[in-house]
Amino acid sequence: MTEPVRRSALEGHLEPGRHGAPDGARVRLSQGRVEGVTQLQGIGDGAAAGQALAALGFTGEPAAGRAIGGADLRLLWNGPGQYLAVSSRRHEQQLSAALNEALAGTGACAVDVSHARTLLRLAGPASRDLLAKGCPLDLDVMASGDCAPTVVSHFNVLLHCDGEDAFELWVTRSFAQSFLEWLLHAGAEYGVQVTA
Repeated sequence: MTEPVRRSALEGHLEPGRHGAPDGARVRLSQGRVEGVTQLQGIGDGAAAGQALAALGFTGEPAAGRAIGGADLRLLWNGPGQYLAVSSRRHEQQLSAALNEALAGTGACAVDVSHARTLLRLAGPASRDLLAKGCPLDLDVMASGDCAPTVVSHFNVLLHCDGEDAFELWVTRSFAQSFLEWLLHAGAEYGVQVTA
């Protein structure tokens, strides 16, 4: 029996090239790829959660509005007691099993949502201006590592500031194509360079 092939919700829609302003691109847009995405519920913030997660290599304590972790495994704050755990190496079943084992006895649980999220990356000097067209947050005060569940236009998005002018945008798979179209339209005045 062959393994199922995971297909992007944006397959055939995210075409490399420049969109909008012809005199340069002040925004770069690409799709991020991860192996596993798990929703953590009831984990809480602070020392107790930090101790439970230390076995997975986390250093530090989960804190409201912040991301922790490294390149392989990160926790992105997604509301009180909720985090999105993201891994670039662990497949969905491996990730949720490891997290549930680490959190045993804490009252928290981990549920695989790898199939339900699409990750877009936005960067460049006009990325905050583009997002401000549809996001009610004060993006000027967001620093690298800040996370916030919010809306962009009418789309529910987990927004993670991943650098000075870089953002991860986590959106539900069913809205990925519509969200992409909104980003390209809203970013046209700045010029958007789409990369594979």
